[in-house]
Amino acid sequence: MAPKIVNKSEKKNQILRAAIRVFAHTGLANTKMTEIAEAAGIGKGTIYEYFKSKDELFWMAFEIFTEEIGILIERKLLYAEDPVEQLHIYITAWGEMMGTEFRDFANMLIEIWAESMRKGQDRGRALMQEMYHQYRLQIIDILERGMASGQFKPMNTTAVASMIIGAMDGLFLQYVIDKDLFPADVALNEFSTMVVNGLTLDN
Repeated sequence: MAPKIVNKSEKKNQILRAAIRVFAHTGLANTKMTEIAEAAGIGKGTIYEYFKSKDELFWMAFEIFTEEIGILIERKLLYAEDPVEQLHIYITAWGEMMGTEFRDFANMLIEIWAESMRKGQDRGRALMQEMYHQYRLQIIDILERGMASGQFKPMNTTAVASMIIGAMDGLFLQYVIDKDLFPADVALNEFSTMVVNGLTLDN
């Protein structure tokens, strides 16, 4: 009987997905590698074939997850060329994702923010900086094209992009604390309307 061929890329992704679910529910400090192994349906020793430590697994899960979210948003933006519509799509896309497997990302944000601010956590802080940098670039590109086309008012695009991200962070923080307070998609749709109305020249 031929030995079973293991797809290492799929196995690694399987572990990362399981880790995200466990970290989201129990936090980094309280999570045990055995819990992640059980969630992934593998033995604990298998995890160490792919990751050296729980911390490495935590930050790798965060890094991969943010990359996937960035790709998904870029794909959604391809459905529209108009900057006004793209800005609306960008903001509301986060609300749509909260109803999918990406809702676990909201729970992880608390852990990510806390860990990245801790003394000596250079990797966490660097990953957070890169995440926000990429999000700002996506929004800045939309805003600059909107100004160039005469649809958006003149503005400091870096400042406005940062404010948009900050407001969405605040909404997600409230959502994590109390998921029954408001539907994430409804709140982000309302927020998008306010932002677009405030930035467009005909308002």
